[in-house]
Order: sequence, then C-alpha cells, then structure tokens
Amino acid sequence: MAVNPNDTLGALQVGGTIMVFLFGIDTLQTYYYFKRYPNDRLWIKLLVVWIWLEEIGHTVSVLSGMYLLTVTEFGQPDALAVTTMPIGYAWSIIFSGSVGSIVEAFYAHRMYVLSKSWYLPSIAWALASFRFVGSMVAAAEVFGNISLDVFSTKWRWLITACFATGAGADLIVAGGQCYYIFREKRVAMGQTTMRLLDRLLAYTVETGLVLCMSAVVILIIWGTTPHSFWWFGVFLFYTEIFANSLMASLNTRRVHEDVPGGTVISLPRNPHVRSADRSTGSRNQNFMRNLSKSEYDEDIELSPEVSTDSSAYARDQLQRTGDQSSKYRYFGFSRRLHQTR
Repeated sequence: MAVNPNDTLGALQVGGTIMVFLFGIDTLQTYYYFKRYPNDRLWIKLLVVWIWLEEIGHTVSVLSGMYLLTVTEFGQPDALAVTTMPIGYAWSIIFSGSVGSIVEAFYAHRMYVLSKSWYLPSIAWALASFRFVGSMVAAAEVFGNISLDVFSTKWRWLITACFATGAGADLIVAGGQCYYIFREKRVAMGQTTMRLLDRLLAYTVETGLVLCMSAVVILIIWGTTPHSFWWFGVFLFYTEIFANSLMASLNTRRVHEDVPGGTVISLPRNPHVRSADRSTGSRNQNFMRNLSKSEYDEDIELSPEVSTDSSAYARDQLQRTGDQSSKYRYFGFSRRLHQTR
C-alpha cells in the first residue's frame, strides 16, 4: 500500500513546528516568572526550572527524531512509513508523561489548599500517577525499535487509557477548583471582589478545558484516522500545552492589579459578618480556622499591610468587629492573608 507522506512525515513535521513555537512561549513565560516573582517559595522556583529543563529535553528529542527521519534517512521508504520510531521519540514520551503528571499533581495540590479535603485531590493524584506509569511503559516499547503504526495498534488500549485518565484528572482538578472558588463567592463582600472571583473562575475553566480538550482531540483524531500519524503529531506539542498552562497560572497571580482600587477579597471569620446562613458561616469559619504561616503553602503569604475594600458595608462591619478578621487576596488561585489593625 502506498504511503502518503502528508499523513506520516507531514503530520510529524507540523506537530514539531508547533511544538517549537510553544516552547518559545514557555521560555518567555519562565523568564517573566522569575522577573516578576523573585520572592516565591524555593520549591516553586525549582519546579519551574525543572519543567523548563524537561521542555528543553523534549524539544531536543523531537527535533533529533525529525532530523533522523527527514535528513539522515532521507528518501528511504522505511523512514517515510516510520517503520522504526527514532529513539528521540521514545525520550519525548518520557518527558511528556513526566511534565503532564507533574502539572496535574500541582493543580491537584492547589485544589487541596482551597478545600483542605483529600478526596478529590487524591483521585487526581492517582490518575496522574497512572498516566506517568503508562507513559514509561509506552516509552519502553518505543525503545524496542517498534514502528509507529504497530505501536499505535498493539498498545492502543494503553495509549487510550493514558489520554483518558489525563483528561479525567484535568476535569476533576478544574471542576474542583471552580466549586471551591464559587463557594467563596457566596460569602465574599463587594462588587469588585465578585468580579475578581468571576475572573478567577474563568481562568480555571479555560485552563482545565484546554488541557482536557487537547487529550480529547488526540483521541478523536486517532479514532477517525487510525492509519495516519496526525494523532502523534498533536501529541508532540501536547507537553508544551501543559508547561504553558502551568506558567500561565503562576504568572496571573497578580491579576488583582488590573482591578481598580486594589480590592481585597474579604472573608471575615465572624459568622455574623460572613453570611446570614448559619451553616455557610460555620463551614467557612472552619475553612479559615486559626491560620498560621506554618499551615500555608506557596500560595499563601503573611503580610502586615492594611487592606481596603471597595464595599463601604464591608469596612463598617470590619470596624465594628474590632478589625480582628482576616482577609484573603487571591492571586489567580492564590490566597494572601492580610492582618488588619
């Protein structure tokens, strides 16, 4: 059967080109992160560096594989049909599985910080772990000099499971964070605060949908064109989507600076101030109980500055309670505690 180069090398070439473009964007975001957040926690900085280094490895692996197929083995029928997957593609699968799993685990951790519940984060962590293990198994097969067509046929169940679990983890994380942010909207005070929370919800939905839909698109392409390599072409830049998603979430934590008046999201611990709903007040009172810096993760910092709110009612109520309430400021999905005096 004649091989259509547009469905083999063409698909890989297009995917590799998009990958390089997205890697450039990720590099710019990494530079922007270190310039704007020099005081971030050390482990977050190390995470950013690690992801960027893995992106370098992924880019080099894909480009080396493309060079082998289009230059070293130029004109050979085996290269045109990719009868033997280059070793670089095996390494790209390893980097992709690692980056995707780390980013999903990071988002699951953020969901735990918002909820203080292990249920949904544990499910997301389990799915991310399965994705990582499955990627390592798939990479081991590619190291065994297997053709791309045989690989996609023989290990169809494993590849499908990896993409499906990845999409499931993305949905759980995005849905969970949306739920917990929306829960805070029920007790937030001030119109600007509400608009800020709405913006945070939009960021969460967009990030989760991009990651989830990327996996779904790969599965759809694979199901509709099983004998072409377009699914693998999309997979080549799938890793860069994860990296850019992570960096975008870190770099938008100062979104509040775009809101007039520097509004602070006020969530007092006094149930009479928070809500007339006794159950809601009790739940959120527990959510903010006895916070100390030792309980914070990278998204929470202690600051002595006096914060303000655009809501006159909020200021009046805070003054009446002796200014003893704590205030949270969300940076993307971050929370900063401000102790008022």
